[in-house]
Amino acid sequence: MRRLLAKFFCIFTLSLAFAGSVFAKDYPAQSKDFYVNDLANVISEENEKYIIDTNVELRAKTGGQIVVMTVKNLDGESIETFATGTFRQYGIGDKEKNNGTLILLSVEDRKIRIETGSGTEGFINDGKAGRILDEQVIPWFKTDNWNNGLRDGFDAVLGCYLQEYSIEIDGNTAKYLSDEDEEEISDFQAYMMVGAFFSTFITTPIISALCSNNRHKTRRWIIRGIIAALAAATYISTFDSVVKGTILMMLFFNFLATFGIQMSGGYSSGGGYSRSSGSSGGHSGGGGSSRGGGASRSF
Repeated sequence: MRRLLAKFFCIFTLSLAFAGSVFAKDYPAQSKDFYVNDLANVISEENEKYIIDTNVELRAKTGGQIVVMTVKNLDGESIETFATGTFRQYGIGDKEKNNGTLILLSVEDRKIRIETGSGTEGFINDGKAGRILDEQVIPWFKTDNWNNGLRDGFDAVLGCYLQEYSIEIDGNTAKYLSDEDEEEISDFQAYMMVGAFFSTFITTPIISALCSNNRHKTRRWIIRGIIAALAAATYISTFDSVVKGTILMMLFFNFLATFGIQMSGGYSSGGGYSRSSGSSGGHSGGGGSSRGGGASRSF
């Protein structure tokens, strides 16, 4: 029994260490204007003023915020992880509605992403975000016209807010893209299914190894568990911090549930846990933080 508890403590400690590394990174500080963080210096003063002024009115009427950010490069990080970390750190959108959107451009990496809060995903789903990039943004970016591409992308996203909330902003008739006939499964839902799959196939061999009295059987289960864990670690390494945290929690609680059932005399795989946390925004941020979805493109 002591050996089982010692193994359990080791796994728990490693889980906490991994969780700490997932959420520890800091992202670029907010600019004084909040709505425009042009670190790559590619947005004209006219467009900066337009984005800021439009956002002031949008927030007053809906609580929503559309932040535009440019960076020279992502320093080796995936644009999905960078966007999610920035979104949460800034607290984009209303704290209760979580209706913020981040448009992130990495110039040297030639990547663009639209990141949405959970309250925005209903009217800017992953498919729509992708179409905005494909139809409004990428054609400009292929000729390195960052300024016009970001302006048209911002207008297309803004149009979705105007349609959803049935409002008008200074006579703005921004572009609005209609939904496709078939609704796509969001990235986050897909990642949750992946997490459940790996949770089962990692937890099963670990528990079987801990509770088996047969040395050869124990060794076989340990090898299976290591292979499954390595496969899972490789696969989820490309996910953003929220998804990694969710899958980690699913693994941990599935381990607890399975361990408890096995020790009580039976065995079945179960458990699962979905993590959702908040973060406070900056002086101009609304406090939204729950990740919804979005789309990324290389060009």
